[in-house]
Amino acid sequence: MSGPQLARIGSMLFINRGDTPDQIAAWVEQMAASGLRLLRLFVYWDLVEPQPSNWDFSQFDTVFDVAAKHGIGVVPTIMAETAPGWMQRTNNNQEVADLDDPAHWSRALGYVRKVVQRYADHKALDSWIAWNEASIEPRQTAGALRELQRFLRSRYRGDIENLNRAWYPQFGDFDQIGWRHVAAQQGGPVPAFAAALDYYRFSVEYLHSKLGDICAVVREHDNLHPIHLNPHNLAGPVFKQGQSVWRSGELFDFLGCSAHPVWHATRFGRARFDEAIAFFTAMVRDASRDRRCWVSELQGGSALMSGGVSHTPTRRHIRRWLWTSIGSGAEAVVYWCFNTRHDGGEAGEWGLLDWQGQPSVRLKETEKVVEALNRHRKVFAGARPGDARVGILVSEASQMHAAQGKGSASITDPRTPWAGVDAVAGACAVCRALGLPYQLFDESRLQEGLMDGIEELIVPGAWCLETSSAKALASFVRRGGSIIADGLPGWKDDTGRVDGKGMTVIGEMLGAQVNDVECDTEGVTLRGDDGDLPGWWLRVLLDPAEDAEVTHRDSDGRPLAVNRPGTEERGRTVWFGTCAFQRYFAYREQEWLSRFAEALGSALREPVALSEPSHEVIVHRLEGEDLPFYLIQNLSGARMVGVELERPAKVCPVESDQWRRLEAGSHNIDLGADRVILMVPDPV
Repeated sequence: MSGPQLARIGSMLFINRGDTPDQIAAWVEQMAASGLRLLRLFVYWDLVEPQPSNWDFSQFDTVFDVAAKHGIGVVPTIMAETAPGWMQRTNNNQEVADLDDPAHWSRALGYVRKVVQRYADHKALDSWIAWNEASIEPRQTAGALRELQRFLRSRYRGDIENLNRAWYPQFGDFDQIGWRHVAAQQGGPVPAFAAALDYYRFSVEYLHSKLGDICAVVREHDNLHPIHLNPHNLAGPVFKQGQSVWRSGELFDFLGCSAHPVWHATRFGRARFDEAIAFFTAMVRDASRDRRCWVSELQGGSALMSGGVSHTPTRRHIRRWLWTSIGSGAEAVVYWCFNTRHDGGEAGEWGLLDWQGQPSVRLKETEKVVEALNRHRKVFAGARPGDARVGILVSEASQMHAAQGKGSASITDPRTPWAGVDAVAGACAVCRALGLPYQLFDESRLQEGLMDGIEELIVPGAWCLETSSAKALASFVRRGGSIIADGLPGWKDDTGRVDGKGMTVIGEMLGAQVNDVECDTEGVTLRGDDGDLPGWWLRVLLDPAEDAEVTHRDSDGRPLAVNRPGTEERGRTVWFGTCAFQRYFAYREQEWLSRFAEALGSALREPVALSEPSHEVIVHRLEGEDLPFYLIQNLSGARMVGVELERPAKVCPVESDQWRRLEAGSHNIDLGADRVILMVPDPV
């Protein structure tokens, strides 16, 4: 398709064994009638090769041919990780087979070749998904062990003594390392983090190599259509299963995400499902090339017996989730699922159609959003994520370190294995409430200096940092950038070792060194002249530099937070000596939001802003083809919303075409329950 495109809404169409061409064609016709522009498929190996060497694509041919008549783009998901039932290698159609068997993997890639050759030139083909929710923990096979040994040889630059300095067991050669050595390092009262973190990193590379094999076959026969991936469970540490959005972002043309609230957002709680969807979208958006992303799976119907919790999306949920996805920068939103599958744990659930096969209220609400996008085509065409001045550092080493923790899964447990992810989610929640476009960066991109336009960098929960990352942060500040950090940044290196180098560099940059650290489960309070802040768990006692201002102390007068003003030679830095961002994710306290807003003051220069920051009214900035524009989204009941305009702007509810003009200044806008308005400021 040529020219700037609107955000597209589509759905998965689940092809069951025994679905007839007539039934399949009728479903595609219904999708077209509802304005859906994308159709995702699971091209199960079992369905296209139901018996050995007996290939039958008739079901999928029907989908492609009918979709082409209606201009619907088809997105086949390759399912090479599974195996046909007649092979007896897996017990269901989404279980991962033994991919270390060379003969089987070669045959699986042959299936990929068959699928790509059949549809690469079909006019309905939109793009490929290489593996649904790709994740796999390496099996303890001889083949996987050889890959582990090769990985360690590469990681430690071919010198076994480099590994011996990090691990407890000592080896004469990498070939001596066995599964028992890796397994022995994980868990226990005093785990050796270096080997555990190496195992996580190997799992990521192991999956990456399988995905690379699939992509190579696709590219062999199709150099035109993009290949993407839909990582899932982005609120949790999933390195053991090989998932890293940053590593995947290097391989794929763009990333999508599975954003099912009932599977992936249960830790957020029902009232914060929107926030979770925004967070998942941001993760894949900023790990992707050119910040392109989709929400590749979004709950379309009731989850009764499946899911972490049961839930039925209402009209309000559908409207909110779609606009949250679009406002967060998604180019497409794809439901799971249009119809329902016949068997398995999700049988009879998740459908956009009702039980009579007719459009449900959820599908009818989706049609209204499609109509709104078309109504305001001139504004939405070609929209991309808002340009950011605020960056957020994502430290995978810190998240891996936290994953070895002993806490519970609760977001109110500061020692939760999810602590590293929670801290990043807290920083994202701050920017979302303040209406600030933000961009996530991993340590590699930080070290490469790929942060054009970033003025303020948040460093949340970054307990483990590579020494190169500490130096890159210091360089960022020397170039005039500002940093807000919390907790113990750079306490350990990326192997989990305390060597002091990184933290010394961090301390010199932030204007303080750590005197001591105390943990207090009874309560930590940061006392300041401008008001107290509720700390969390850690009391990091700081020794401030002469040019650093102590902003908060504990009840004994010991420094807990410092602000180092910027100069002509360097930017400003702020350090909160407690788990500030993780605390904010758990409790979203107004005291912290106000303090973060003060710390981010130089970045709060948006032409459209709320008079009072809020988690219930969200301001999304998107970059249009000609001008930036804003979506103001109400996530609660009807209310008057105070808006500050830097310059005049046009305003219109998305469900209307009645624009009105507002002059620069303060305005109160009557915003209906769960409604969204468009705001387009005049050009500068």
